[in-house]
Amino acid sequence: MTFPKILSGTPLWVFFVFAYLVFIGIRATKDREIRIGKIFLMPSIFFTMFFVKLIQTWRIDIWLIFFVTLLISFAIFHFFLKQEPMEIKKSHIFVKGSRETLAIVMAIFAVKYYFGYMKAVHGELEKYLVAEIIISGITSGFFANKVIQCLRLLHN
Repeated sequence: MTFPKILSGTPLWVFFVFAYLVFIGIRATKDREIRIGKIFLMPSIFFTMFFVKLIQTWRIDIWLIFFVTLLISFAIFHFFLKQEPMEIKKSHIFVKGSRETLAIVMAIFAVKYYFGYMKAVHGELEKYLVAEIIISGITSGFFANKVIQCLRLLHN
């Protein structure tokens, strides 16, 4: 199947989600002040998406793969990547702009789009499920690292 045919079979709402994620990602490349509560919104949405997928499968091996991947990726993001400086200003956090968020949300979108297409064409195949769970664990590790970084800043 060709790429234009794949795109023509894509529901319209997927293009709106893509545009919104691009908007969020580009906005995250600039220095900004974010309300403290709002900084936890995106991680909460993605965690919810991933846990819904885990609950739908309800297999211990899939849960184990997810949590092992999450822990490994959290450790890698925490210890080996430069932590972006953040400052608290009353009810806001000043966050330095970064391309990380754009890269992560585009990666999540691409993976979800690809696996959604493969499942629609080939059905629920084990290799797609495991790959999707691994990607979910990696991105969850990224967001968990960001959330913990913010919580540490709030408690200091």
